[in-house]
Amino acid sequence: MTPTSTPVMPYDATYEHMGDWGRARVVKPGLVIQEPGTSTPKLVTNDLIDINLGMREFVESSWYNPWYKDGFASEVPSEVSGITEDPIGNPVSYYHPWRKWTMPLPQPRSVPMAYPTPYSWAMSPRFVPYQGYKPISNLYYNVEADPQAVMYAQVLQPQAPTPIYSSYYSVAGLGAYYNSNEMSVKFYLPSVSTTTESVPPEFSSSQGKEIEFKYIAPYALSGGKIITNAIERMRARAFEAGLDGMGMWIAWFSAMNWLKQGKTQVSSMPPSSWTYVKNTNQNVAIGVGMKEAPRGAQYHSEVFATGKGVTVPTINPQQIQPTTVNAGPRVKLTYDDGIQTIKPASPTHGAGTFEEAIMGNPDYNIQGTPRLTVIPESQWDGFEFAQTLRSFDPCFVCGVHMVTPSGRVRFQTLGAPVDLSNVLKVFYRYAMQLR
Repeated sequence: MTPTSTPVMPYDATYEHMGDWGRARVVKPGLVIQEPGTSTPKLVTNDLIDINLGMREFVESSWYNPWYKDGFASEVPSEVSGITEDPIGNPVSYYHPWRKWTMPLPQPRSVPMAYPTPYSWAMSPRFVPYQGYKPISNLYYNVEADPQAVMYAQVLQPQAPTPIYSSYYSVAGLGAYYNSNEMSVKFYLPSVSTTTESVPPEFSSSQGKEIEFKYIAPYALSGGKIITNAIERMRARAFEAGLDGMGMWIAWFSAMNWLKQGKTQVSSMPPSSWTYVKNTNQNVAIGVGMKEAPRGAQYHSEVFATGKGVTVPTINPQQIQPTTVNAGPRVKLTYDDGIQTIKPASPTHGAGTFEEAIMGNPDYNIQGTPRLTVIPESQWDGFEFAQTLRSFDPCFVCGVHMVTPSGRVRFQTLGAPVDLSNVLKVFYRYAMQLR
């Protein structure tokens, strides 16, 4: 790493150094917030500890019993409900996943399903912005977890409290270069040498140089306009795949470097020696893992009993997948979260990202793509809904189903061979117009 002003610690897996080794990743962490209107998106923090502490999860609109409501539910073990601090002594919210307890509450599904009646099996992750391990706002935000969000976190890195303007991995001779003034990130991949495949000349090793990729955020390309839509998410996915590719090359060269030194052992710690040590105010071991998957941000938290070996029980495993972040239903209530009283940043509807997208919000979709404001409802064909949601996550190709308020299914996906050809046709039609 070659930061401008901040020493970056190599990965050591410790919580107390998580902010430093998190910033040394090829794909940088970050929480980006844009206030309403045309204000500039800001990277609030790129510290994984801040992001972890700011995590909240609610079940206001979900088919679960709340684990905390003027006190913890009796079902919650005291080793979980009693966790009040992280491993370095920072306060932990009542609604943090470490203290969350999953209590399903199946209910009849009314038609139409709508707030304030519970209407989803997804819970509602939200974020309180933190800096320096302290909240800087009493608002909680709905966020996107998708490739576009990942790329916004990259291009805004220098605006974070701990600035990094470039990252260079000498083992592979590759790196990324950030310019927050133009909201861009530039990175490189090795060129291709092949006699069996036809590749564009700019990718060929005959050019004698690496391939340069430069991503510029849509906010900058549009001259300061909020643009987040299916096409921009697909464009961001292409660049994120390239960034991930650079990370794979760095990992490959690192592995080859170890092998050349004769270091072939994957781990020197057999499972029988795994040790779980108390690291909070309860007699438990707590941990957290955050990373970027191809479809967005993933979050894992664990509460373990203390002890040694593979038989130590897991008391409270929790996961928040990117789909949950995006699909989380509406949250409108104000909460005492054990640290402060927090309220929704969007009090008018408090919807999750998917709801925002399919409500026809012009900030989330290019006009006409999808055609979400077509009236009367009988003209809806459902394809536009599927196209939009799949742009967040290709895993949805077989899993997006549409039901009208009357309960009659108007559109149901049948699998990739049926739908992808139309998706590609629509994408290229609009891409050619933009070109």
